Amino acid sequence: MSLNLKDTLNIHKQKSEWEEVISLGKQILETDPGDLNTLRSMAHAYENLGMDDETIDTWRILVDRHHEVADYSSRLGVALKKAGSDQARSYLELALVSGIDRRKLDQVEEIWLELAEIPELPTSLFIDNAKRLASRKERPLAGELLSLYLDTAEVEPQARLDATKLIVEYLPDRTEDFRHPLIEAYQNCYQDRPDIERLIGLSSLTSTDNIPEAIVLLDQFLKFGEGQFFHHNGWGAGRVIRIEPTQGRVFIDFAKKKNHVLTLEMADKSLIPISNEDVRAILLSDPEKAEDMIESDPVGLVKAGLVGLNKKGTGKEIKELLLNAPVPEKSWQKWWTAVNKKLREDPYIEVVGTSMKTYTFRDEPEGPDEEFSRRFKLVRTLRGKLDTINQYLDQQGERSSPTHLQAMADDLISKASNSKTENEIVEVYFVVTALADQVKVNEDQLTRIIAPILIDLDRSVNGLEGLKSVQLQTRWFELMEQSLKSELANAYERLMIDGPDSIRDLVAKHVHETHEEDVFSRLFKKFRHNPRAQAGLFIWCAKRLLADKESAEAEGTSRPSIVEQLIGLHEVLGYQVKTIKKEASADLRAQMAAIRQILKRGNLKLLREILTETDVSSARPLWKTIETANIIEDRIRKEVNGYLIAHFPDIVSGVSGEEQGEEGPAVPLPTRLLCLEQTLELQKEKLKNLKEVEIPKNTEEIETARQHGDLKENAEYHAAKEKQGVLHSLTGQLTEEIANASAIPVGDFTRDQVGYGTLVEIIQDGRPRHITILGPWESDPDRQILSYESPLGRTLWGREAGDRFTFPTGDTPSDIEVVSISTLSEAPSFQNAEEINV
Repeated sequence: MSLNLKDTLNIHKQKSEWEEVISLGKQILETDPGDLNTLRSMAHAYENLGMDDETIDTWRILVDRHHEVADYSSRLGVALKKAGSDQARSYLELALVSGIDRRKLDQVEEIWLELAEIPELPTSLFIDNAKRLASRKERPLAGELLSLYLDTAEVEPQARLDATKLIVEYLPDRTEDFRHPLIEAYQNCYQDRPDIERLIGLSSLTSTDNIPEAIVLLDQFLKFGEGQFFHHNGWGAGRVIRIEPTQGRVFIDFAKKKNHVLTLEMADKSLIPISNEDVRAILLSDPEKAEDMIESDPVGLVKAGLVGLNKKGTGKEIKELLLNAPVPEKSWQKWWTAVNKKLREDPYIEVVGTSMKTYTFRDEPEGPDEEFSRRFKLVRTLRGKLDTINQYLDQQGERSSPTHLQAMADDLISKASNSKTENEIVEVYFVVTALADQVKVNEDQLTRIIAPILIDLDRSVNGLEGLKSVQLQTRWFELMEQSLKSELANAYERLMIDGPDSIRDLVAKHVHETHEEDVFSRLFKKFRHNPRAQAGLFIWCAKRLLADKESAEAEGTSRPSIVEQLIGLHEVLGYQVKTIKKEASADLRAQMAAIRQILKRGNLKLLREILTETDVSSARPLWKTIETANIIEDRIRKEVNGYLIAHFPDIVSGVSGEEQGEEGPAVPLPTRLLCLEQTLELQKEKLKNLKEVEIPKNTEEIETARQHGDLKENAEYHAAKEKQGVLHSLTGQLTEEIANASAIPVGDFTRDQVGYGTLVEIIQDGRPRHITILGPWESDPDRQILSYESPLGRTLWGREAGDRFTFPTGDTPSDIEVVSISTLSEAPSFQNAEEINV
């Protein structure tokens, strides 16, 4: 149907039957609002029928939505100029840049003259485009056009001087024609300099044949006027005291180098001019003002910093410029968080980016509506446009302009109709639908762009997997349920394997409602014996099964066995992380974190509950796995080890002695964590520091990063949140360890057998060795201080002088004899417990 309409439209166009072209074009655009050929044909038809408003509207769509700049922006700009619209300038600028880049020189001259007739345009626009022309090897044309502009426009003195110097550069054969205009421009620009006439004379500008050389010399004289500020890479900011042009010298006051003399040549090479409004100039001339601005005008202080960065810089660059000069380091974080919010509201500041923001100090004010509208137009990709409108809505909320939103919504629909990326089309559907209360939404158009995806299982799944927002995933899955019905079952395995967990949860809810729970059973049985093949899916299944003992048993397994598999999988993932590049390991790290979160759920409450279900058959593999695990957290290791040692001593001993050649402890190990009295106090101080210093500081970091917006792609925010998890995990672990700790007074050390606080002399393979037995907090193997939980410490525990045993040390067992036992307090070098470095 659509193809027939388009063929018919082309026939009418060839016959110049413009009214029929318009009628058919409207029908085609109802179903395909982004069809370029139809839009071009309609623009041609409107133009031929003299329908100016409709012509302008169609040209605007072609330029704004489809970037048809080359063919339509010039005509659109001229038409808007005739209509008296303020928007003419932006389209003519686009046309001028396009004409220069495509070397359409006749078109460039026409557009240049059209722009020159618009009053109050900045001279920088013409200078910049003249430079663009010159860079395309069109210097003579650039010079002639600038000359035409100066003849017709009202131009500020500095701008006129800059333009005239360029004309001299671009038209070297006509420099004499511009000698007097150039001298006049210098006189007008520097009329406040009493020595201007003398400097012009000294430069020989009035008489020399080499005018470009005279310009260089005169600019050098003028550059170092009294009171002007400069920056030197080594000496910092400085201010000119006086200049002696005849001697070729300039005198400058730097902060730490007063009345310093430089030759003009050296000064010209080593000094960079800075504005009076540059923060470095303010700090040099009026440091008290800079100090006052920290509180009285923080936005002004940042602007002064941006002036020093050529009006554009990142947050990091601004910090480097302002930190300690003048903003103190200790108050920077709080100050920057507060000022960052104000910067977003300032019409002269543009903030772009998420984790790495860029701040731009505009020459002219621009409101957020105009700013986001401009940025939206500049972005060409549908993904970029979606990100821009989402940032706009996040920042402005109900204050968003309905006019700008309407233009954005229309553009999104037009772009989506030509897109092949399912998740972006789906997101457009939801974004535009959400705007229904603020803009006019064509429901039929929205339905037409989304319907082909909803009736195709593969495309629907592609759309779902590409969505990052859980909310959008949920809404799209509901539409898939309604549209695909029973066909959705064909995608269960793909969705469960590919994930993420949020999509697996949606599938789980769906199959529960449709009584198809056997889906999980089939998948779990498929991967349970090789969890590394589908680690994400196995971890998700394990989480569900560990939450319900009966569910685990229904799958032919036990919860302790699943714990053993999770610990083993954690080790495998940890090894993979170490063997690949960091940027490629994000998914593996996330899976490891998910395993730890499962095992530590409820502050290890769930793990303790599951361990009570351990029997002989599950205890043996669990012991082997936890004993060889090197990456799992100590608190998880200790929990599993402690339970197995207490409840399955035969298995533990059997694994150590029969399978590894290691003997177990002579007496049971303590169930509480033993430590010195001051060690316990130190750990309490660490806990206090975590709660009162580290966690509050991290909370501030999170809030600061949150101010940067767009949390989905905010690397600073995610890093701070990850640190928050680590800090809270450490706090929970330390809290639990302190609650389980028992401080042993020095006077309670015993010398009857190896125990806490004993100094043991042993003979190991014929060599003497002195070992101190303390707790895990005080362990320092380099100083021969071993924890009673270490392999050798556990084996020595409870031994008496004269005992002999075999201890595994790699491939060859080691023979050990306990020679003597004394208490740590009896050691000559031990005066008090503080000498143990914990």
